[in-house]
Amino acid sequence: MSASVAEFSRVDKSPLGPHTGTMETILKYAHELVMFFAVAVSIGGSTMVFRLAKTSDVTGIRSVFQYFRPTAKLIAPLYAVGTLLGLATVWIMDFNWLASWLVISYALTIAAAVLGRITEDWARRVDGLAIEDKGATPGPELQAVLNEKAPRIIRMIDMVLILVFVGLMVFRPNFW
Repeated sequence: MSASVAEFSRVDKSPLGPHTGTMETILKYAHELVMFFAVAVSIGGSTMVFRLAKTSDVTGIRSVFQYFRPTAKLIAPLYAVGTLLGLATVWIMDFNWLASWLVISYALTIAAAVLGRITEDWARRVDGLAIEDKGATPGPELQAVLNEKAPRIIRMIDMVLILVFVGLMVFRPNFW
């Protein structure tokens, strides 16, 4: 066996990092699973809401919110649990807490939480106004909320943030 193969066959020299034990693996995959589930729930639900907002179909908006409301309550807790699992993984795997990819991730997590809150407030306004509107077409107040540009811009930023997060977690770039 060549020296390079022998070096990487030892656990402490694994290409996955110095720690590849069971707890590290469980935490890492739990973090990934919970975060992917959180993204799927939040992006899936918001996709339906944004698609219906474009149609101005109040009946459809009411229907989607009726079914999505219980699921939407899971979004913030899923992201919180995923973040805590990520921090536990950093601790257990003994990563440098100030590594550039982690510091950037911390900042992006805060930004994503703030943007998520803005989108959540918009969705609540749409839901409340759609319930108040008894017709099939939106009243002027609901139409104004449906036409707001900020939630759509935030949604595009969210998509970019997700790609950046995945890139940071996969490649772990070191900028400093």
